[in-house]
Amino acid sequence: MNNVRQIARCFFSAFFSCLLLCHSAEGANNDDSRSSEIDTIAGAYVTEGSPGFAIAVIRQGELIFLKGYGLAEIKSGRSIDVDSSFRLASVSKQFTAIAIAMLAERGKLKYEDDVYGDGGIYATVSDMANWAIALDGNRLINEKTRKHIFSTGHLNNGKRIDYGFGWRVEPDGNDAGPLIWHSGGWVGFSTYIVIYPARDLKIVVLSNNSGLKTYEMTEKIDKLYP
Repeated sequence: MNNVRQIARCFFSAFFSCLLLCHSAEGANNDDSRSSEIDTIAGAYVTEGSPGFAIAVIRQGELIFLKGYGLAEIKSGRSIDVDSSFRLASVSKQFTAIAIAMLAERGKLKYEDDVYGDGGIYATVSDMANWAIALDGNRLINEKTRKHIFSTGHLNNGKRIDYGFGWRVEPDGNDAGPLIWHSGGWVGFSTYIVIYPARDLKIVVLSNNSGLKTYEMTEKIDKLYP
């Protein structure tokens, strides 16, 4: 129980420190030459009067695109914007993993200790953009720990699996290098975050439509940034 409390404290410290970064929604450069192309891609996944999604694109540590599409609430007609909240579902596992890694760095626990998993965390696309930016550098964890988190793991029987600390890791991704991602799904929600390390590119899609093909949309956006 003590470990759980430590992880919870570290989790909230890590998450809220990201929200205080100087990378706000106003910092997104939606005048990027590809913004109209992203609008075109997004337009194929939303119709008038339907639920929608929000997109963030981060390249070389800078937030270059941030926008919402569709409705946050059908009854009132309220639109999704960069401050709309979405349930992250399994995407939240990475927060728990980072909290554990931070405590392990400080000698507060060991990776073999019993811990809990994902939970009912809600976040905005702006929050997730800040989170993606904070994963770089040494804001939360050091370089050695970061490499460990983004490496594939293994089971007790020695079998290698394509899963790191709250992230799925494909050693041979689209860039002839690793592809790091995680999806989430819950009643009424579909979420996705992906990192392309070779191009220093990160994309986040959060949706209040559980049937939305977030992975498919992300792949199309990815092709705009060779």
